[in-house]
Amino acid sequence: MAIIYSKKILRLRTASDYYPTSAPLIKAAVNLLPSDFSPTCVVDPGAGRGEWGQAIKDRWPRCRLIGIELFNKFSKENAPHYDVWQAENFLVCKPWDTPDLICGNP
Repeated sequence: MAIIYSKKILRLRTASDYYPTSAPLIKAAVNLLPSDFSPTCVVDPGAGRGEWGQAIKDRWPRCRLIGIELFNKFSKENAPHYDVWQAENFLVCKPWDTPDLICGNP
């Protein structure tokens, strides 16, 4: 884990801010998982535009991918690689399949 400190004054965060993760960082994180790991179900809380989900499907195309996203501006139509899309807050959503992996930047 890394903590990055900046002397910049940052604006106050709200509970529903959107902070996307860069594609190279996502790919590096997914590639850290062991080569013999093969999840059957992956959950992406705070799925956003689906960057994490795309990286997961690129590596494990047959896994069941569940995206959960609070923002209405993001939808399954924008991220067709998800098998299930739940348009709600991941903190209070109903239970899903038992995942082998939870990924993302919620």
